[in-house]
Amino acid sequence: MAEQLDGQQLERYFGIFMLLLALNMLVSSGRNKEEHRAGRPVMFVASTAIGTFSALFGVGGGVLSVPWLARNGAGVTHAIGTSSACGLPIAAAGALTFMFTGLGHADLPAGSTGYLYWPAFFGVAIFSIPAARIGARLAHHLPPERLRQLFALVMLIVGITLIF
Repeated sequence: MAEQLDGQQLERYFGIFMLLLALNMLVSSGRNKEEHRAGRPVMFVASTAIGTFSALFGVGGGVLSVPWLARNGAGVTHAIGTSSACGLPIAAAGALTFMFTGLGHADLPAGSTGYLYWPAFFGVAIFSIPAARIGARLAHHLPPERLRQLFALVMLIVGITLIF
């Protein structure tokens, strides 16, 4: 799918979507709402879509899964923790897919296997471990509403970056 789409236009649309999600998180109360809980079939479809769009846009799955989980009754701390646990399989599936779909393309930079650029891969991997530890500490020490606001701020930054 990624090969068939105009990357810049797609990034802008996703950036707008991220801004809307961030604004929704900022104005929502953050309370667990039993009436918004999705069943297993809906969660399966949502998780498949989140994994697909995360790989397609090159963003961590948490950017999409945290708002989804929070909307469906999880506290923001639990949503972030669950999302973090899902990050590795989403990243692995995305990396393998882009690695194999890009094989044979001659115009890729040195250090690439398909569309996977190894220096960036290792850079992200090296810094993800300490960043995850810092994030876990913050998630457990900040009040849930402040955590929700900080997460929305991150989504705003991602959205603006993708648009411009």
